[in-house]
Amino acid sequence: MTKDNGTFCGEPLLNLSTRGIGHVQQCSQVKYIQGIPKKGTVDGLNVDDGYVYINGEKQELFNLKVDSWQDVWKSEYLQDLRYKQANGIKNPTCELCYFMKEHSKRNQYINKADYYRPLYKKESPNKLELRLSNECNLSCRFCTPINSSIYEKEMIKLSKNEKDIPDIVQKNYVAVAERVYNLKQQGTKFLRDTVDSLQELLDNVRIIEIHGGEPTLETKLWEVLENLDLSDKEFICYSNIIKLSDYHIEILNRFRAGRFVASIDVADESISYIRHPAKWEVVSQNAMMLKKFKPEIEIQISMTFQIYNMFRISNSIKWIVENFKDCDNHKPKFSVIQKPAYLSPNLVDYKDRVSLAESIRISKNNLFQGLPKNKRKIYERSLDEVIDYLKIEKLEESIPDITSYVKGKKTKQIRAILIRQFWEFTRTLDKSRKQDFLTVYPEFKGKL
Repeated sequence: MTKDNGTFCGEPLLNLSTRGIGHVQQCSQVKYIQGIPKKGTVDGLNVDDGYVYINGEKQELFNLKVDSWQDVWKSEYLQDLRYKQANGIKNPTCELCYFMKEHSKRNQYINKADYYRPLYKKESPNKLELRLSNECNLSCRFCTPINSSIYEKEMIKLSKNEKDIPDIVQKNYVAVAERVYNLKQQGTKFLRDTVDSLQELLDNVRIIEIHGGEPTLETKLWEVLENLDLSDKEFICYSNIIKLSDYHIEILNRFRAGRFVASIDVADESISYIRHPAKWEVVSQNAMMLKKFKPEIEIQISMTFQIYNMFRISNSIKWIVENFKDCDNHKPKFSVIQKPAYLSPNLVDYKDRVSLAESIRISKNNLFQGLPKNKRKIYERSLDEVIDYLKIEKLEESIPDITSYVKGKKTKQIRAILIRQFWEFTRTLDKSRKQDFLTVYPEFKGKL
């Protein structure tokens, strides 16, 4: 595949994406669906509950703790999805990538077709995307209790201590935390407890992609990797680097190649607000450890810009350049949060956003001064994506969700709904964490 037909993606041809309780998806970017069903196709998907139905009957999901990966790989669902994506037929689970267009995950399979084409194997996956539990040492504001045990505990505590919880918090966080918590109380094991059952897949796939919770806390996984022949494999790892150690780096350096993504988001003490309860002193010190990766491993300092840190973009990028300009295997990763919509920086008034975008554009020369020409282009291209996003005039054009507050409503109405949700969410967490948004980010006074 060398031309984009609008829907083609290599993920269902290459990848299985696991979830902590054992369910499987075709990739990490899918929406609306709980997991791959044992029967049925995306045509029977109910986007409200995330299950596939046949004749009104909810279909059981595959679970890698008890089901074979071969059955998942040959499932009716994946076979149908591969056909649809090869033939230009859109489906709702891939809406985020359709929205992001050239910046989407699926677009890499078009741009790097020659690299990926030899990796596709009809009989088995060649990439395994691991989410083994929700154990995490941070509770990032844009995360969920599904991916953070700290967030889960916080929301359970909130549900017991607070009577008036806003609907947006109850639906998106408390209810999710209660579902995860109840599974744990029932004795449901996470996939990490049976990670040995994935040994055959780990042995045979070319690419291992490691997510969290927080990957460095998954002790059993690192024990498995320690005893695996990694010399012909590649990895992708996303980490908050709070617990990153020489042990992890030594194992990852045994891979033939790879990409390590350090999620930081803001380069100052306000990181404890966005990525609670991270300490900038620890994060900034551990970031220097990334220079221990061998040249074949690409390192990325990832800055995901959201409404909270949007006015600190230039200072955060300045810190990256100052500390990694001489690091040949570093590649910047600047992006804008896509969901939830109430954390989008585009909630801020258009005039303020245009002014911010222009100030960032003007400061580019100073930001990237001294960088080699080829590296400067990479920085500029990544930053320009952020600038372009901030300059989207209509709010609804910067929201990928097909939701009730978008359909049939005008921009002013959408913005009013999302700003209300933003404040309900922000004030709820502020109270829970004894923080205050406008104290941490005084630059927002009068802007929301």
